Amino acid sequence: MRIKAAAAILCMAVIALTATAGEAKTVTFQHSVNMVVEYPQVGVESIDQQVREWLEERLAETVAGMAGVAIDPDMEDGDDGITVEYALERPSDRALSVVFRTSSFPFKAAHPTARTDVLSFDLRSGGRLTMDRMFQNPDAALAYMATHARARIAESLVRTNGDQIPADLADDDDYWFVDGFQPTQDNYAALALVPGGVRVIFQQYQVLPYAFGMPTVFFSLDELDPAGPDLALWENSPPLPEHN
Repeated sequence: MRIKAAAAILCMAVIALTATAGEAKTVTFQHSVNMVVEYPQVGVESIDQQVREWLEERLAETVAGMAGVAIDPDMEDGDDGITVEYALERPSDRALSVVFRTSSFPFKAAHPTARTDVLSFDLRSGGRLTMDRMFQNPDAALAYMATHARARIAESLVRTNGDQIPADLADDDDYWFVDGFQPTQDNYAALALVPGGVRVIFQQYQVLPYAFGMPTVFFSLDELDPAGPDLALWENSPPLPEHN
């Protein structure tokens, strides 16, 4: 179920999301900011609670980052403020990934800033799925993704932008923010379970300049097999789709 909360709230003490199914979520926070928030309630109470608690923390961090920034008193929904949207990925009946995109656009800023966060869950236990739970050897998974992500992003950019992108982009260190590819769990935290594998989303400025947005890379289960993926999380997965 998708439930939307939209509000312009003044000078409240905390961020809190109410969670009565079928009712609008209430958002209060310690700043005057225009806010549109969407988040899922999947019907598993432990998961729904974890989503709400995580989102409250994310909103608090985002609002704190906007402290002291001018807010347009005549703003309309969508002009500035904070927007949270989500998409759901269901690789199987067992697993779920919630992909959140948080955008903030202070008044008179040159452009909005955005980030993607992914929360993955085991629908049977209600527990969070971290890389340690997804793979027997998460370091091997990280090493593989770190080795191949850059070339795949470059291939996609060349394919979609033609002559505007140099053919040897993958080999040009001056073009990339190479530290963003290092095999750390922080760099690959926005990892969603999808049919047939995983999709990694890199943040703005993580591996490329702002104009390139948030690049994504798909890695198949076959590729990641040496890392020992827990195949039960992909059991009865739909047919493998096309991924860019």
